[in-house]
Amino acid sequence: MAEKARAALEHILHWMRETGFDYATDLVAALVILAAGACAIKVLSSLLRKGLNRADGRHALAVRFIVSVIVKSAWAVLIVVVLGKLGVNVGPLIAGLGVTGFILGFAFQESLGSLASGLMIALNEPFKVGDYVAVGGYEGTVLQLDMMAVTLATPDNRRITIPNKSAWGTPIVNYSALPLRRVDLTMGISYDTSIPHARETALAALAAV
Repeated sequence: MAEKARAALEHILHWMRETGFDYATDLVAALVILAAGACAIKVLSSLLRKGLNRADGRHALAVRFIVSVIVKSAWAVLIVVVLGKLGVNVGPLIAGLGVTGFILGFAFQESLGSLASGLMIALNEPFKVGDYVAVGGYEGTVLQLDMMAVTLATPDNRRITIPNKSAWGTPIVNYSALPLRRVDLTMGISYDTSIPHARETALAALAAV
């Protein structure tokens, strides 16, 4: 029994001399890289938000999306670097993630299309919350706008959610974009009515509105 214990101890000591020190060094280095990378990503996220908001504060939705993509990408790179430092073969992992991404992209192509369209809407800003618009074959006041869908409240008190892919793929009419808008009205009058009198009556009625 003592011989087995001595052999096991010698095996452990041999491993520590040959491999353990290097492994411990790599582990410490990986932890340092992880901590430093996490701090750098946090600072980068804060700087990006401040910089993009300062450039154009209107595009808050696009700013949040862009910052989110950059931060998640930075985390993915950091994790790959840390795993590589620990001696993990990240080649198959990256290849597997690529295949998985392709499969998910094919399966969720409609959702990805709405996401891309949402980014285009956020960057171009054809309308904002509170505007009265005609979009995707519907008319109403914009209640909510996110990266996936536009939500309208119609004049007859219906709530309609339109995928951004449908909204961006059709003509968009914003009735609230300009302070003044011409409205054409057709009014019938009898043949014996004085046209100047009818005109004055119509203008007076409009002025009273």
